[in-house]
Amino acid sequence: MGNRPDGHTLDRIRNNKGYFPGNCRWVDMSTQTFNQRVKSSNTSGHRGVHWSNRYHKWGVQLVINGQHIWGGYFEEKTSAIQARHELEIMHRGYAIDEEGAPINDEEKEA
Repeated sequence: MGNRPDGHTLDRIRNNKGYFPGNCRWVDMSTQTFNQRVKSSNTSGHRGVHWSNRYHKWGVQLVINGQHIWGGYFEEKTSAIQARHELEIMHRGYAIDEEGAPINDEEKEA
């Protein structure tokens, strides 16, 4: 892993795993904040996807450096989850799974 770069902290790639070299990396605070477990109050089980009682649809949003990026409303939860992943890729360059680990194409196909 090397020495800690300025402005970076130690982060676990998969939050449900321990602190070992293959599961740790140096990241900035924006990435550290983004890579958190899904909160227990989350109704969808997916970060950035929520049920709207007002519209009776699944809403999608992404927050990066305090900026809220709206992804729209969807009838199906699976469509909302896919839209959230697409927002992450568009604005971050990668999507994450429910544990906060980056998703790559090989993992999605497995």
